Amino acid sequence: MDLEITLTDNAAEKILEVINENDVTDAYLAIYVSGGGCSGLQYGLAMADGEPEIDDVILFDKNIKIAVDFHSAKYLNGAVVDYVENGMQSGFKVENPNASKSCGCRSEE
Repeated sequence: MDLEITLTDNAAEKILEVINENDVTDAYLAIYVSGGGCSGLQYGLAMADGEPEIDDVILFDKNIKIAVDFHSAKYLNGAVVDYVENGMQSGFKVENPNASKSCGCRSEE
């Protein structure tokens, strides 16, 4: 399966910082999708170590190993993961070109 996910420089820097703080040697970023419908896709990101699941799609960006479960992979091709700091709020943000901007009830995401 062809899958492309891009990490911004800010995201890669933060991920490497977390890996180094936790002194993990075989770390990877796990990305998954849950939800859908009117609330839109919900994204989950987690640091993990060891071996990913056997059916995970594995890719690398900026020398960071990324694992995406097979079900989520079809929704994430072309996604960009960023790390944003806005005043007192900070966190990862997924920009997904596959996510629709509206649903059948005409409410915007």
